[in-house]
Amino acid sequence: MRPYGSKKELEVRRRTAVVLRQQGMTVRTVAERVGCVPSSVVRWTQAVKRDGQHGLDSKPQAGGKSRLTKAQKELLGRYLLGGPRTFGWTTELWTLSRVARLIRDKFGIQYHVSHVHRLLRAM
Repeated sequence: MRPYGSKKELEVRRRTAVVLRQQGMTVRTVAERVGCVPSSVVRWTQAVKRDGQHGLDSKPQAGGKSRLTKAQKELLGRYLLGGPRTFGWTTELWTLSRVARLIRDKFGIQYHVSHVHRLLRAM
């Protein structure tokens, strides 16, 4: 599970741990001080030995880039707030398949139904 904090905050934590370790603190003490498990301190120290300071850099985010632009997402949000009846459905219930169809009809972008929830959560 990913720890709490932004990429930059986590990178600062890694760098702090390595500096404390280089100052002679024990692995356990450093781990307690920065709020991680001891194995992480060991791994970060090894990364610096192997790759230098770049070994502690934040890694790129996994996953692909969203196919909807920021402006399209904002417009989609307004569409969703307008309700499904605005777009011809007979009930006021947005389903993932309805949202996927709306995206296809309005933006020409095909999303699989099982991926629509990720898009909505990110919005």
